[in-house]
Amino acid sequence: MYPRLLQLLRLLWLSAAIFHSCAWAWTPGLKEAAMAVAQGKGTRADEMMIFVHNHEMNLMAQAGELRDFSYAGAQDRFQEIQKKILDETFRNTPYRSEVSASKLNPGTDTDVNVFRADGKPMSLEDIKAVEGRYQRAVRTEFDGEALPSGRIDTKTDFMPHPQHTTPDEFKKIAQHINANGGTAYTDPMAAAAQSKLGSPAKLSLSEAGAFQKELHTLAESRMAAAAELRSKAAAIGTSNPGEYARLQAQATQYEYQAAKYHERMSAMNNHLRNQFGLGPEKGVLDDAAKAISNIGRNQYSASQVAQVRDLHGKALQNSSERFINTLLDVAKKEPASLQQVKALVNAEVRALHAAGAPKAASQAAIRMEQTVQKVEAAAKWTAYKQTAKNVATKIPVMAIAGGAILGYQGVQIALTDVKATDTVWDFIRNCYYHAAWEGTGIGTAFERAQREEIERYLKEFDAGRDPPWPNTSPSPCSRPVSTWGGHDHRRADPARHHLGSLYAGKGDGGIRRDAERSGPGHAADDHGAAGLRGDDDPHAESRPA
Repeated sequence: MYPRLLQLLRLLWLSAAIFHSCAWAWTPGLKEAAMAVAQGKGTRADEMMIFVHNHEMNLMAQAGELRDFSYAGAQDRFQEIQKKILDETFRNTPYRSEVSASKLNPGTDTDVNVFRADGKPMSLEDIKAVEGRYQRAVRTEFDGEALPSGRIDTKTDFMPHPQHTTPDEFKKIAQHINANGGTAYTDPMAAAAQSKLGSPAKLSLSEAGAFQKELHTLAESRMAAAAELRSKAAAIGTSNPGEYARLQAQATQYEYQAAKYHERMSAMNNHLRNQFGLGPEKGVLDDAAKAISNIGRNQYSASQVAQVRDLHGKALQNSSERFINTLLDVAKKEPASLQQVKALVNAEVRALHAAGAPKAASQAAIRMEQTVQKVEAAAKWTAYKQTAKNVATKIPVMAIAGGAILGYQGVQIALTDVKATDTVWDFIRNCYYHAAWEGTGIGTAFERAQREEIERYLKEFDAGRDPPWPNTSPSPCSRPVSTWGGHDHRRADPARHHLGSLYAGKGDGGIRRDAERSGPGHAADDHGAAGLRGDDDPHAESRPA
């Protein structure tokens, strides 16, 4: 009698699992089925139960409703059945597959990358065809059992690799997957970025930007869904303990997923920084996410998932700020990327505004503008150095100071020794140090007379300011100097050299060179070179020969 009664109760449990209403809690009989399968005593009906309700079984393990031994044994059997069904799905088809490595971690879905054997791009219709074969294979495997009607959701996503489909078709497929409860990147560049993490492959800035945007959206959506479920659970309270526990478990799983997305944002940022020779930066939730990975999604990582819940907003803002830091550093190293960096930084600024962080957004915008100015100024200086190097090979004289020639040799040495970090005034001083007139005695007097003025200007200029040379104390390259026997007989000259003002973006569009005489009948020529102008100096005076 009693075995008959137990059998009847088991059938009732199965019926409740199949025809449950929207108010169900834990599926009746699922825990018992998982324990039986783990012990090797599971029936075909038990295996069908843990396969069809695998997502819920994962939630039970995560919440501590199912002990580790029972979960591990039941999940191993799920993977064996899954492999058999996937093999059948792709048998005698034009499709091939790559299945993600299985992990014994509650809440881990099965991702199956699909591509065509003939090399043609995958389409949404191809994905639907594979999904249809999978559903038929599941029903064939459990033929004769009381399977639920409709689509059986085992959290198995069939998706194409971005290299095996067009961008438009990729987006259609991603929308289809997400609409059916799966999770897929909607931007193929984000998917490409994901595939490069942890490898030597280089990320493009476009891929990094797409990945950051996608992960930001996913993390936000998961945390919003978790908050909604917790609100529902609070409304239920103790009136339905099973439903309360299920809602809380699903909310926690969403928070675990958000932690994973935060971890990936940090990994992407440091991948990019390493790629450009920059030091790593630590994220707000890096430690919590790493601990969750080590501990697993279970009751023992409850404190870490609580950190995700509490610090999510701060972590998102921090992620945007760190990504902006990286982008600005990249722009300084690669000036050609400036326009792309500006677009990506502007997107992060908008994200900060939307997240309710106007101060951080404003600071980021200011830093972006400062970086633009520095990069553009550096680009002008780089262009000048290249132009000057080209012109220096064609003319014997570049400038004259106090009748002493800054000749071809001195300019060439200065150009050869120039460093990427040199300012325009570093170049002028190098010309002076290396010029042919250095040994005439004028150089020593010139240095002593000008040291305080040059150093004052350099300190101001290197601090980001652009102090003008006063008319009573003109630039060293345009000041007439006559110092003999240690006496300084300098006279004020309002003529000013334009290199400094041009470097700060205040010139008239080209490098001006004072046309001065090196002796009777010798005048500087206007060479008409790009970026150079030879203008007659109306204040030029005769210099000692």
